[in-house]
Amino acid sequence: MIDENRKEIEAFEKVLEKLDKKQISVDLIIQTLLGKDIDDEMIEYIRIALESNEDGFTMKDIVIGVLNLNKWREDNC
Repeated sequence: MIDENRKEIEAFEKVLEKLDKKQISVDLIIQTLLGKDIDDEMIEYIRIALESNEDGFTMKDIVIGVLNLNKWREDNC
C-alpha cells in the first residue's frame, strides 16, 4: 500500500514540514492526500473514522487510513 501511494505520502510529508503538526486540519489532510475534488460524503467518512478512535492516531495511521478508505470506496462504489 505504501509503495502504491508514494506520491501522496511525499506530498503530505512536505505539507507537514511547513506546519505545526498539532494544528493540521482534517480538511488539509484530505486535500493533500486525495486532491481538492473530493466530495463531502468522503470527507464525512474520514471525519467519522477519525472521531471514532478515542486513543488518537499517529500521522502515519491517518495517512494510511485515509488512503485505504479511499481505495475501498473506489473498489466498491
